[in-house]
Amino acid sequence: MLIAADESPRKRSHIIVHESHDEPVQRILIGLKRGTYVRPHRHADIGEFGLVISGHCTLLCFDEDGKIAARHELGPDQETAAYDLKPNEWHSLIAQSEDSVFFEAKAGPFNPETAAEFAEWAPAEGDKEVGDYLTWMESVSPA
Repeated sequence: MLIAADESPRKRSHIIVHESHDEPVQRILIGLKRGTYVRPHRHADIGEFGLVISGHCTLLCFDEDGKIAARHELGPDQETAAYDLKPNEWHSLIAQSEDSVFFEAKAGPFNPETAAEFAEWAPAEGDKEVGDYLTWMESVSPA
């Protein structure tokens, strides 16, 4: 899984655990390499549960204007390894260690057109501003 993340331009890879996008619970293992950019996003009407299995990740939660509402250090060697987000909560995950793996579960069925709403106040993947924004995310604290 992490070898696939090494080879990916996005520096992450997914293993889908469920059998179909039609299942009522979507379960995914995600491998992250340090430096991957997960654009802040939210899921309409569904929550998200995550568990960092290996490595160290930071979960950032944002308010509607893109200001940091909360910062949580996650992993087996951190104070907690799990998170449970409410529906419509803006969030992003940062890989703080070179290799991290986390498990994610959300309600299904999966619809790619409505799966996530990306924040307009954060750069899109591939934009030239991503590097600076990721550097900011790595060190920012809630106000």
